[in-house]
Amino acid sequence: MAEATQQQIESKLKEYIDPYMEKDLVTTKAVRNIMVEGDQVVVDVVLGFPAAGYQEELAARLKEMTESLDGVAKARVNVSFAIQA
Repeated sequence: MAEATQQQIESKLKEYIDPYMEKDLVTTKAVRNIMVEGDQVVVDVVLGFPAAGYQEELAARLKEMTESLDGVAKARVNVSFAIQA
């Protein structure tokens, strides 16, 4: 099994259209970091709006999408938010 690349993960994440921003999280630059170590992947997402009730749902959906890729055995998705004036 080949290791997944950052580009493959970004492409997969682009399939998810955020219902609040109506755009994908890569285009909106909410995906801040993708780290691939072998078959383990960590994705950091920082939203620009309060998302306390949405964080777990979003993290679970993105984790499922990432783990569906060949070469990814386990993914961890960290979702946080930072509101800037």
